[in-house]
Amino acid sequence: MFMKLLFRTALFFAGLIWVIPAGIAQTEKNPLQGVWKYEVDDMEGMAIMSSSHFIWILTPKNRACFGNPSESEKAQAIESLFAQSGTWKLESSNRARATYVYSSTPSDSGKSVRWDFKIEGDLLTSWILGPDGQRVNQIKARKLGEWNASGETSFHNGVWEYLSLKGIYLHSGSYGGWFIINKPIETSGTVQSRANNFDAVNVAIVVGTRRQDDRYIWNVVHAADQRMEGESYITTGNSMQLPKSALWFVDNNGKMVGEAIRTIRIAQ
Repeated sequence: MFMKLLFRTALFFAGLIWVIPAGIAQTEKNPLQGVWKYEVDDMEGMAIMSSSHFIWILTPKNRACFGNPSESEKAQAIESLFAQSGTWKLESSNRARATYVYSSTPSDSGKSVRWDFKIEGDLLTSWILGPDGQRVNQIKARKLGEWNASGETSFHNGVWEYLSLKGIYLHSGSYGGWFIINKPIETSGTVQSRANNFDAVNVAIVVGTRRQDDRYIWNVVHAADQRMEGESYITTGNSMQLPKSALWFVDNNGKMVGEAIRTIRIAQ
């Protein structure tokens, strides 16, 4: 049990390490900004990082699939998920601090973590710092794209806050990522509480393409709910009156469904 706890704790903090670089520098040439893909033996995931905000998700490889999960299965799924979003700042040329606004682990919201990092080409290596300032664990990530990159969906580049939902959305080039809280998070730690949190947390990384009819297809690459991975969503062309934005989901018949998803840009 101790080794399992130590392993999970190391992975958790390692993930933080990677995310923090999301906003380390404040210039467009900062190599830490961008879209990153984890390189971890038993886990997989991605992160999108601006100069001030981040969002990331890390899940077990080959995790169990389920159709209509039980409370126990939901509880197990949320326990194995490492997903967070928030803000960060640089403390020195190779050290940063991140603060979590949203987290798949309720007790982590509002907490901060510090880590060291180095970049070699497109490879990012990071080390979480323990309470004594010593490096605890190492994790690596590979850069897939720059922050504010051009692309078929780059009209939405930036950091956005949902207006009718509780959450945040980051977009760069063809990549987008959201962290949405659907309902109140519970902290009791019971199976029922953890199952509730599985339903409450909506986190995903998507890749978007533009169709000739000005519709956009979003393919889910990683998600908190494994059932979402591999799915595709169609939305209308984006309606913007900056700094606000709105889009609608579209069914297979080309008809708009549901209410508009409205956001406001809070950072570029």
